Amino acid sequence: MKKQGKRILLPEGFWREKYKKHLQNGSVPETVLLDETKIWLEDKTISCEPIQYMKNLKEMIVHNCALEEFHCVCEAENIRRMTFVDTTFDKEDLSVLTHSPNLKQLSLNCMSAKGAEKLYNKDSLKIFSIRAVSDFSYRELQKFQKLTILEVADMNFHDYTFLTMMEKLTSLEIREEGIRNLD
Repeated sequence: MKKQGKRILLPEGFWREKYKKHLQNGSVPETVLLDETKIWLEDKTISCEPIQYMKNLKEMIVHNCALEEFHCVCEAENIRRMTFVDTTFDKEDLSVLTHSPNLKQLSLNCMSAKGAEKLYNKDSLKIFSIRAVSDFSYRELQKFQKLTILEVADMNFHDYTFLTMMEKLTSLEIREEGIRNLD
């Protein structure tokens, strides 16, 4: 993808369809991407390259997608909230988000959380929600000492004694879990 003056060349498929009213010779004015504050991606294989130009993007919601060039989302430095449902990352994983400077809230649902364990020391991450994710255990979650809000659902952790170490938590929601060792 090449930047052409004040125009951004878009990859084929989803992005050209989304911005078809602004599209000219496969590109859109840079201001069109700069104006995005929230984006919803659904049911596609999508390159994240255009997201790097969305400097005002605050929220990204992704449902049932295969994301390519995922590292490009970190260039949209104002993203504060990301939600992923049944999403995969081509050749990358969630550890890429260690480079997303202002990420405050992350929600992972029904997918692999591979790489998420590397986010435990991220100062900006305060709200973390996980539901039915694989490749993530309570041993990894207990390292997330900086969280203020934690939501856990359908994870089958059974043992939540690690919560005593999460001293900054102000809100905790546990759903669809069988909890043992309540003493």
